[in-house]
Amino acid sequence: MKFLKKYTGKFFLFIFMLLPIDNSHATTLDEIISRGYINIVYHDTPPYSYENNGVAIGFTIDICSEIISAINKKSSPKKITANYISTKLSERLELIKSEKIDLDCSNSFITKTRVESLSASIPIYVTSDAYIHKKSDHAHRLDDYKGRSISSVKGSIDTTMIGRANRFDNLNMLMLPAGTMNSAFEKLTTGEVAVVVLEYMKANYLVHSLDKDNIYEVTKIGPPFLVGILMKKNNDDLLTLVNDTITHLTKTGRLQTLRDRWFTQKAPGYGIIKNDQEIQNIHANATDFASFRDY
Repeated sequence: MKFLKKYTGKFFLFIFMLLPIDNSHATTLDEIISRGYINIVYHDTPPYSYENNGVAIGFTIDICSEIISAINKKSSPKKITANYISTKLSERLELIKSEKIDLDCSNSFITKTRVESLSASIPIYVTSDAYIHKKSDHAHRLDDYKGRSISSVKGSIDTTMIGRANRFDNLNMLMLPAGTMNSAFEKLTTGEVAVVVLEYMKANYLVHSLDKDNIYEVTKIGPPFLVGILMKKNNDDLLTLVNDTITHLTKTGRLQTLRDRWFTQKAPGYGIIKNDQEIQNIHANATDFASFRDY
């Protein structure tokens, strides 16, 4: 595909607490320590962030727990608690910009457009887009579904990518956006759409956890891209702490342990993700913002 080739190589205390943060006279980190809690947004995107038995868990949630521990070292003896707020994918970025949220601990892609208005951590993972389709279709490229219906999660980068691919490659695919990745997959299982486009690990979770490997397959498309933690712009004190924490997790091997736990082992409420060596190799070579998407 011309469009995809063009970009190859470019990469949750209580709800009433959810009020705009006044940091005109203090840094964000000082403000968090002063109020005694940190507002963290997440949405239903396993294995990165999701709710299990009423508790927010996942790969990114674990990393944010490490960040909270780092904040607690600075605030000691005062203890900082986490206020986890579950929201729709399409709403979380505006919550950050309006300063109602301190950290986005879901599954956020680092793109050039996003870093114009938000701050992003150093990468915590490298992944790619993928599409879920029936094995019986014997399709090898997204182009094979030209003129068919397709679904993705409303407000996601995946939806943007499909829109661009439609324009650049004249795919003429009808986009039927869904509110969640599960509802997008339901459109596929009922025959409403022929393809669902999601981030690679999320796509694998859906297929493997529902034991549908014999019917559907996941095919990667496009270039790799970076996953990180987003926060409001000009948030240097908190950004530095977040990056220092991620760097420490990397040097000690803790970050790789978390990747292994959530991406190659059985996660609570879900199945096992098949280890993809290509994705692992890409991540091993990602050390900075050398490349990220334009959109």
